[in-house]
Amino acid sequence: MENGFSVSLSNLTSLRRQMDVIANNLANMNTGGFKAEQVLFEEYVAPVAQGAKPAKNVSFVLDYGVKRNFAPGNISP
Repeated sequence: MENGFSVSLSNLTSLRRQMDVIANNLANMNTGGFKAEQVLFEEYVAPVAQGAKPAKNVSFVLDYGVKRNFAPGNISP
């Protein structure tokens, strides 16, 4: 039961961080010099004790960083 809550919590916190980054991108998209960001996700599969046969593999979603796009923007007159 505890694993189910941990998996759900990791998913919710990762999605909340992604929503915060998207909201920031939308709020600042018309700001001069603004560089958009993207959340980086990774799946973590919990190790199983040797010899044990779990009913299901337990995996978590981890947001391990934010990538900023440094590509040059359009030049407008």
